[in-house]
Amino acid sequence: TKEDDAFSKSFTENGFINPPYSRKLMPKVMKKAWEEHLEHNIELMILAYSKTDTQWWWNYVENKAEVHFIKGRIKFLDSNGNQTSRPAPYGSCWIIYRSKPTMKAQVQTMFPNWKKYGKLR
Repeated sequence: TKEDDAFSKSFTENGFINPPYSRKLMPKVMKKAWEEHLEHNIELMILAYSKTDTQWWWNYVENKAEVHFIKGRIKFLDSNGNQTSRPAPYGSCWIIYRSKPTMKAQVQTMFPNWKKYGKLR
């Protein structure tokens, strides 16, 4: 929501993003997701329209994310839980940024006698 303002916050944990289908917001959402993924090494799963002809797709998805296309168009539920008559205006996909494995062992743990050998050359 506007009150939550996700653009002003850091994403430091794995998460799910369901952005509005908006030409204006989508590039901003994808840029933020990509940058937070890189900075914090987090996994993000994003439900988005599969507009492969857009600049945001080529800047933040192509060769950067795992993509799973959804067959057909997704459908929506109204506030009472009933399916609406109109599906999404475009095909959709899951865009997934995977975290990179990290090694958190200290040198002393891996090489308990490291001081004995002096500086590495």
